[in-house]
Amino acid sequence: MMPAGTTDKHFEEWPVLSYKWTAEQIAWARGKNDGGCRPWNEVDKLLIPVNVGGGHWLMAKVELTLRSIHIYDPVGQPIEYQVYLQQLACLRWFLPLMLNQIYFYKKKRKGTTMTPDPFHMVLVTPHNIP
Repeated sequence: MMPAGTTDKHFEEWPVLSYKWTAEQIAWARGKNDGGCRPWNEVDKLLIPVNVGGGHWLMAKVELTLRSIHIYDPVGQPIEYQVYLQQLACLRWFLPLMLNQIYFYKKKRKGTTMTPDPFHMVLVTPHNIP
């Protein structure tokens, strides 16, 4: 949840509507890479390590069909929500574009809709980490 006084607005510095993924990036999401990754339409969740500020690591659990990102910070460093929001804007805004380009919603489930809206993001406090 967002703390009071913060905003969930789009950051203009992210040119998301014109971004085109590379063939290598698309192949990764489709499971056609050398790393053995499964196609994203065959999974419900992605676990992504995220570096914030150059020296602090977080874990992002992306729920693809629910369109949400849970951010786990095991150390619980006192970083303002706005900093997290800015650092993770790429995930929130670029993932819908990637999913559209790999036809995720058509392959995953009938009735699941594609929207260019960003994913919802939740910060998980250290004492709630499983």
